Amino acid sequence: MSIVVLTACSGGEDASPNTTSELPSPSVATEAIAATETVIPEDAPTVEYVPTEVLPEEPLAARYNDSFVMLADWEREVERREAGMAIAGIDPATQTDYKAQVLEEMIIEGLILQAAEVQGYTVTEEEIEAAFQQSLDARGSQEGLDEWLALNLYTADEWRTELGVQLLSAKIQTDVVQSVGTTAPQVHARHILVKTREEAVAIIAQLDGGADFATLAAENSLDQSTKLNGGDLGWFPPRTLTLVDLERIAFEMQPGDRSEPISSRLGYHVLEVLEFEENREISQEALIVLQQAAIENWVEGLKAQSVVDRYVP
Repeated sequence: MSIVVLTACSGGEDASPNTTSELPSPSVATEAIAATETVIPEDAPTVEYVPTEVLPEEPLAARYNDSFVMLADWEREVERREAGMAIAGIDPATQTDYKAQVLEEMIIEGLILQAAEVQGYTVTEEEIEAAFQQSLDARGSQEGLDEWLALNLYTADEWRTELGVQLLSAKIQTDVVQSVGTTAPQVHARHILVKTREEAVAIIAQLDGGADFATLAAENSLDQSTKLNGGDLGWFPPRTLTLVDLERIAFEMQPGDRSEPISSRLGYHVLEVLEFEENREISQEALIVLQQAAIENWVEGLKAQSVVDRYVP
């Protein structure tokens, strides 16, 4: 089982079934998703399921709306996760929450598939077979694919089913991110990060006295990723900068403004806004973050509309 985000299994086995597939998290935006307010998108399906009181005879791991995660299926996915850990040299005994993570991924996957069904998304047998053929091609031979399937605890039919799930999930999520767009208001800013407020006040005094911002950044900033280019943060749209308060203040300032010391978990910042554009093309790095945030936000909306009961672990 693998929750696929904006991928369509072009090389199925490369998106390991033992881990949740994710989009890259650019260093300047790792907290963007956490900062995004949970909003149910207008085009999100309205869940009107009435949970059934008639439960299957087989033991359950969870129930979501009118569907179930069977205990045996969850245990199988846990085995796959443990197999993936073994391949990576990780002792499952050192991991405390992976079983709960597996269950949560299975629930989310089920909710996504329910939404896809409500909105009429389908996957054809031809699409599944094409994806399966890509898996075969990637392994070079039937023997190579069989070895990979055995290593990851899949039969060929189980892998075809998994490919169908991934393809369907990718289709609906691809449409969700279309709302992100490709342009947005953006700020171009630079900063100097120091450890204490006193240091920040001293930096501001030097700048007021005519010192060069880029030089002071190179000499004093604790931000190793920006100090060598004068503290330049580049252009960024809302909800993509790692430090949420720093981003908020940047969008409240005008070009040419310099801030008072700004406190963050990293220290104290002296922020200077260089430029602002109301409708600037979003960089690929920022676009990935915004698309990921849209998916996470949409999934949270699905969860908020649903009735979910967990029985393990």
